[in-house]
Amino acid sequence: MNIVLFGYPNSGKGSLSQKLIECSFVHISTGDLLREEVKTNGNYAHIIKYALDNGKFVDDLVVFDILKKHLELIPNNTNLLFDGIPRTIKQCITLENIINIDFAFELVCPKNIIFDRAKNRLVCDKCKRTTSKLVENDFCSVCGGKLVSRLDDNIDLLTNRILDYESKIEPIRNYYISKGIYHRVDASVSVDFTLKQVKGVLNYGNN
Repeated sequence: MNIVLFGYPNSGKGSLSQKLIECSFVHISTGDLLREEVKTNGNYAHIIKYALDNGKFVDDLVVFDILKKHLELIPNNTNLLFDGIPRTIKQCITLENIINIDFAFELVCPKNIIFDRAKNRLVCDKCKRTTSKLVENDFCSVCGGKLVSRLDDNIDLLTNRILDYESKIEPIRNYYISKGIYHRVDASVSVDFTLKQVKGVLNYGNN
């Protein structure tokens, strides 16, 4: 079973993904893959860093080259969870040419909540767990890694990313609706509330 998550930046895709890992999904975050490419000074590091620093999306050729290489490392018949892709209708089609998608979930959340989350979000530089300044500071309570703010949580950059998302989401939504696999979930309350909705669609149980 393969699913995709999409929604506004900070709509809760990362937090939901952490919960779904417990449901036997392997989380594939294109954002994490791109940031890792920069961190390790890979072949595409300069291209990716320029895009992220300027609130732009990375070129599809770069994204899918990195994604394909990552997928080659994962055993067949693994339940995959794609977070951060697709962002365009072109990416929808390219992704489908690589792997079959069974469910597409759009996480819906008001923009005022999106901005509040950006102001408080922290990410562990070791285990990649997402948390909040309202919950913990400095070091990850799970692995002890350093908690850091993401560069793309800058409010100006976030505004640009939201505008870009709004300009491209309609054809993506319609694409998955036409395939009969689109599901809209409320991501404004809590990650557990969002998870309950997703589990209901997946018939995974009520817990």
